[in-house]
Amino acid sequence: MTTKRWEHIDLTRAIAVISVVAYHFLHIDEIEGLNTVINTYFLSIFFYLSGLLLRPEADKAWIIKKAKRLLVPLVAFTILYIPILSLCKGELIGTTLSDMFRSDSKGGYWFVYTLFSAMALIWLIHYIHSVFALPKRLYPVLLILPWVIAFALSIFLPQEISYWLSIPSFRRYYLFILLGMLCQEIRPQRYFTETISYATLGGFYLLFIVLSLWKFQTVDSNLSFAVWFVANVFGCLFITETCRRICQKHRIHRLTQWLSEDSLGIYLVQFIIREVSRKPFMSLTLSPYISFIPYTIVLLTASLTITRLIRKNKKTTKIFLGQ
Repeated sequence: MTTKRWEHIDLTRAIAVISVVAYHFLHIDEIEGLNTVINTYFLSIFFYLSGLLLRPEADKAWIIKKAKRLLVPLVAFTILYIPILSLCKGELIGTTLSDMFRSDSKGGYWFVYTLFSAMALIWLIHYIHSVFALPKRLYPVLLILPWVIAFALSIFLPQEISYWLSIPSFRRYYLFILLGMLCQEIRPQRYFTETISYATLGGFYLLFIVLSLWKFQTVDSNLSFAVWFVANVFGCLFITETCRRICQKHRIHRLTQWLSEDSLGIYLVQFIIREVSRKPFMSLTLSPYISFIPYTIVLLTASLTITRLIRKNKKTTKIFLGQ
């Protein structure tokens, strides 16, 4: 893998994590259409990049390493987050904990839980496929099976159980890991070397952004899910290809590397800072159009700074960043 490829992935991940912080602006719904546009790429691209870089091995050490990387920080930040969230809401810790685990979003931490669940299932499929020497053509079928099961479960299971397991989130984003794995094999960038192909890709992405803004601002039906999914496919491909083209001509800044390296930490930290700052910020009477950019910059800077401070100690790095 070349340096340029690593750089364009760093740039793509940095854009994604900035978008995550921007999306969690407290008055995002008051800025017409902004959340809809961000929702055409910002979290799906993390799953896409994970699939693009995924190299599953038929070895238990591989999945143990992923558990340390994702589950240890998830547990550590959840233990830290719940008392703070409970205090900010003025409710009992037990109530906060119950509400958090009964929701699909898991207080915002669904992303890490879903990502690990997807990787664990892919590892299990890879392990079974390797150990039992199954036909190669069966591998793609086995990979799509978890999504089919999740889709069925989301229909037939009671909503409470479905949300507790975060099945709706899994159903939405699992396919983007598979998209990344597919692109790892076929390397679609070779098809975008011509300007016309790249422009066509961008045109389709823009078309689905407009369609989402016009008709499908919420994902509440199978049709709106299909539009959202196609928009995100084009978003993942177009943004990644754009970053690749940028990195062919320019070296990325050190700050971009930090945002990429610490994207998991930033994601987990920003929810805590957001809750702590909620009351003071909500007391302000500024227009969301004025406060959006400053708030995003402050929240991003604070999250990155705390994550970099965590890195200064080996124990905190292992506990909170899984490294």
